[in-house]
Amino acid sequence: MKADRPIRMLATSEMKELHSLGFRDALQCEEALRLSGGEVKGALSLLQRPLLEPFHRRIWANQAEPPIDPSDPDKPRMCRRLLALYELPSWGRCELVLSLLQEPDATYTLEDVVQAVKESQDKDFIRRVLKNECPCCLSSFPRSKMQSLTSCQCSVCHECFGSYFNITVRDKHIRDMVCPICSEPDINDPEQLDSYFSTLDIQLRGCLEPGVYDMFHKKLTEHALMKDPKFLWCCHVSSSRSGVPPCSPAFSPTPSSTCSLHASRTDLPF
Repeated sequence: MKADRPIRMLATSEMKELHSLGFRDALQCEEALRLSGGEVKGALSLLQRPLLEPFHRRIWANQAEPPIDPSDPDKPRMCRRLLALYELPSWGRCELVLSLLQEPDATYTLEDVVQAVKESQDKDFIRRVLKNECPCCLSSFPRSKMQSLTSCQCSVCHECFGSYFNITVRDKHIRDMVCPICSEPDINDPEQLDSYFSTLDIQLRGCLEPGVYDMFHKKLTEHALMKDPKFLWCCHVSSSRSGVPPCSPAFSPTPSSTCSLHASRTDLPF
């Protein structure tokens, strides 16, 4: 019996330690100590597990994060969320994001503000980055949502840029595929032509409709071939009627011209 006394005293001290940590159920504490081999840390881990279960479920649940509300009175909580979600470099940058979003005339999105604040902490500079007027639709956009050509400094919003070039490629001549604001560059300048259209091709790839993008390349090809005096247009090339043999593409400004392959054929309709 004397040998069991230290064990009982140790068990009592461990129970008291668990009670002091907020676990009052004696049966649960005894069971946790038994399963952990009498170690308080192991018993504490077992006792905390059911308490943490709701937290774990929220973490692993496929639920969208609640939006960050700049008007939330719990400012430190909003800053902590900004730090965690957007990896801002400092607490001060998080406060700057919230202050910009709380301005009365603020029309920009949280993502736009975060991107601008990552680049600079100068509030006046950030406002200039976030407010850029599109000369086509006269709406205000952040600089990240404006687009410009390589031939000039003019900028328009993504929507106006796409609409302008979709209409221009579909309905107008290739010479009209210039800046909608300043009409640069000069398409007739051969030095600018190749470099301009090579970069324009990359810019239009993502904003033109598929059929319009194909038409853009067709007009580019025709524009290049029309400059070569060796090319003649065969009026049968574009004919879709059956019985017309294929010939190598030859272009000419004269619609009635016929290539040597078709010149001797009298059975081909015009």
